Amino acid sequence: MRKDLASVSDHDALLSASLVDAALKVMSAAGKQSRLRIAGHSMSPLIRDGYGVVVEHTGEVGLGDIVICQHQGGVMVHRVVRVLHDGDQPVFVTKGDNSTGLDPLISKEAIIGKVVMIEAPHGNIDLDSRFWRTLNPIVAHCSYIQTLIYRKGRLAKKRLLGGRRNYLTSWAAKVCLLPLSVFLSIASRFRR
Repeated sequence: MRKDLASVSDHDALLSASLVDAALKVMSAAGKQSRLRIAGHSMSPLIRDGYGVVVEHTGEVGLGDIVICQHQGGVMVHRVVRVLHDGDQPVFVTKGDNSTGLDPLISKEAIIGKVVMIEAPHGNIDLDSRFWRTLNPIVAHCSYIQTLIYRKGRLAKKRLLGGRRNYLTSWAAKVCLLPLSVFLSIASRFRR
């Protein structure tokens, strides 16, 4: 991979916000794009560990957009799966494509930018193309529904089996995430 890319982690291993966050804030204030290298697996298979991303620091954020935002003293890259409103201000629900849980609500001020290009070994993926602008909201809805199904499954397991541990939970998580993972693996081959 390229050595000129800064590193930013996703939910799996959050970075200390100091240097990366400060640099991103400067880029954001200037309305520039930045290039970052991703560390972690929560956005897999679309964005894998070591992939580069181009982040745009201007523009609106909407359903399905992949954003970089401040989170628990670090920064993370996740997909917007719901847009809610707190009065007249939007707040965002984000989630990693490879995660079963939703992140805490993110304010517009916590969003540093949105990913517009993924630099993958098999070629760049332009998330601003018509193909991905159409596909990303669909992926967001599917991802959110998967989370709801997973939660209902965990609740049913808890009611049926009590607090006993078993392999049902990890199996259910894999089954829940599999369709979206397969779909994104195939779709990521389209660089439109």
